Amino acid sequence: MHTALVVVYSLLLVSAFVALKFVFRDRAIARAQPLQGRPELSEHELWHIYYATSGISEQEFAAAWTWICATAKLSPRRLRPDDRIKDFVNGNPRWIVGDEWNDVLIILMCRAKKAGISIGWEHIDTVDTIVRLAVESARHSTKGFGNTQ
Repeated sequence: MHTALVVVYSLLLVSAFVALKFVFRDRAIARAQPLQGRPELSEHELWHIYYATSGISEQEFAAAWTWICATAKLSPRRLRPDDRIKDFVNGNPRWIVGDEWNDVLIILMCRAKKAGISIGWEHIDTVDTIVRLAVESARHSTKGFGNTQ
């Protein structure tokens, strides 16, 4: 009897793991959907098009962009500053979305707070807003984009 229960529980755990793997894969595919078919742009091209005249240096942009794309798990060559965050979270309210954008926003809010910058969730609607706040936070921090501690 004991062996049968162990087998049943093991099968349930394996089934749950497999199901979660498909859920996360499908979510990643859905999140990347807005980027499909876009031409790829280099980091330099993105900076030149969107930020060259903004007062944000190419190095500041590169640090922010690398962090944002890595944390959001999206292509840095296809993501654009004018992309709206809500387009990646399938219209779900931010406070219930279990998504990498939550990670980006939470880390950004912590960095901004440590830098003495007060911002609210409702003001962060585009990737550009995140880039600008990340750069501003890094400018006011002694750690830049290094550690979030």
